[in-house]
Amino acid sequence: MKKYILLVGIGFLVGLIAAGMILLTGPEETGSPVSNSSSLPNEASPNLYAQISQPGRPELDFSAIVEKVGPAVVAIEVTIVERRQVLDFDTEDFWDRFFGIPRGREQEYRSKSYGTGFIISEDGYIITNNHIVEKAVDVKVTTLQENEYKAEIIGTDPRTDVALLKVKGENLPFVALGNSDILRVGEWVLAIGNPLGFAHTVTAGIV
Repeated sequence: MKKYILLVGIGFLVGLIAAGMILLTGPEETGSPVSNSSSLPNEASPNLYAQISQPGRPELDFSAIVEKVGPAVVAIEVTIVERRQVLDFDTEDFWDRFFGIPRGREQEYRSKSYGTGFIISEDGYIITNNHIVEKAVDVKVTTLQENEYKAEIIGTDPRTDVALLKVKGENLPFVALGNSDILRVGEWVLAIGNPLGFAHTVTAGIV
């Protein structure tokens, strides 16, 4: 029992000595003050504080992006032809007698559809959606400058819903494809398109 009391006493004395040493060797009043957040260098803080800006990542300017990319975005108008069976129950005898057309004849229907694409090369290659052109018999492309081109369907991929078109042109404005692998959740994205025939609408969102 005496041994434990002796150990406790020694520990208490060691604590008092350590406290005294800290007070004696503490920072002097004339020393440099502790830096606050306003004097920190322009680096990413280890603390979870929002930074106004980050080196190498300039502030977004949507207007500048639209001015730069917009001329490469095109409106696409396609003509679709579908053949449907027409049933004429009441006029079956009339068609059979005078025209020799059976009751279940086919009739051709034409319709228009609209979409968006973007030029990826100065010689006129364009990427769009497969569902826009998959049934098209005629494809017309209109640029921001209102130049019209007849487009040829080069290839389609229903699985990824991507199609490649080609127009005859030179020195066309185009955009470079980016790398989606470096896109981060929370970043801004900008969409420029022609939904339902409305020319060059702009929409912003967040990944």
